[in-house]
Amino acid sequence: MQWDDAKRVRGRVNGLGLSGDFLVELEFEPQELKSWLSAFVREHPDEAIRLLSGAQADAIITLSSKSLADK
Repeated sequence: MQWDDAKRVRGRVNGLGLSGDFLVELEFEPQELKSWLSAFVREHPDEAIRLLSGAQADAIITLSSKSLADK
């Protein structure tokens, strides 16, 4: 899977009942991503902490860089 932006992912689907391989593009609403994240936190809290701490650090860096560029 490759994320094109914050809500859109592309990936190849193999082994369907149809012949051939297909490229699939999915677009998620923010509420769907929040729902997935909530389920991930409940099911895998240790992994979620590692994922969210890295994401939080990236968000802080991005916001800081953006605010500096806006000045």
